[in-house]
Amino acid sequence: MRPLATADGAAVLPLFIIDPWFYTWADVGTARVRFLFESLSNLDYNLRKLGSQLYLFEGNSRDIVQEKNDRFPTN
Repeated sequence: MRPLATADGAAVLPLFIIDPWFYTWADVGTARVRFLFESLSNLDYNLRKLGSQLYLFEGNSRDIVQEKNDRFPTN
């Protein structure tokens, strides 16, 4: 996989984080969850055509972003 980059060459990590509260929210029904995952699947498909992919994570958004930032620091 070739990494995506911004116009000025900065690396981009395409990711989506599902926070566990999402599934417990009263307004989240089966159709909404299906639509979300179909949309994410379509995004991943299009990213793969560009030589990248979408990374999916589940957990606390703040913790995951911090972990990824620590693991892949920017210049």
